Amino acid sequence: RCAIRIACIFHLELERNAFVQALARFTLLTANSSVTEMKSKNIDTIKTLISVAHTDGNYLGTSWLDILKCISQLELAQMIGTGVKNQYLAAKSPLGVGGASSGSGGEQSSAFNFSSLGDVLLTPLHAAVSSA
Repeated sequence: RCAIRIACIFHLELERNAFVQALARFTLLTANSSVTEMKSKNIDTIKTLISVAHTDGNYLGTSWLDILKCISQLELAQMIGTGVKNQYLAAKSPLGVGGASSGSGGEQSSAFNFSSLGDVLLTPLHAAVSSA
């Protein structure tokens, strides 16, 4: 987090992009294979990524793309957790839903309840944006 802020302040684009991409990959939200289990360290990484977006958003430049991809996949995970039918989801996604459906929506068997995960992560973000 501090490394990203330093890279932003000194306009070190290559370093900033590398740090944000590494952080985004560690969330497991942009993984090309289907997510089988998210651990608490991955959840903490998502919180950190959202925090970086909130505090250093004006300096992120092209790194916003990685952050927005993660937020988009987090919203998709929340939709899966709330029981949205696969026909309304994208044809292909890193979370393993869509075109190759596995029957009656068995994607909800991961370690975390994605419905509450999205609420836990996005509620403080909404509060922070509202107060700004």
